[in-house]
Amino acid sequence: MLVTMQENSRSRVPSSRRISKLSGRWKTIITTEANPMMAGLHDRMPVILAPDARALWLDPDFTGKEKVLSLLQPYPDDDLVATPVSRLVNSPKSDDPRCLNPL
Repeated sequence: MLVTMQENSRSRVPSSRRISKLSGRWKTIITTEANPMMAGLHDRMPVILAPDARALWLDPDFTGKEKVLSLLQPYPDDDLVATPVSRLVNSPKSDDPRCLNPL
């Protein structure tokens, strides 16, 4: 889940606009340590919220450092699929549907 913050906002409410690029002043990707599948590629990975955690994340009454941090865990390997893709994905200039093609 990509969390966007509005200027001068302390809430975790996502933007209502569809996010098409990962650039800009107010967009943030929260990362955590890599799960075993991702560890071979990188030591960090984006936080992926489990379906039952999404409502908690958006609940303004869900507060407290420990409670919030408990949601920011590596996502289980068995719920993810790794697919090799072209090196095109390594460049922000590659705004091309071929980036999605599996090798």
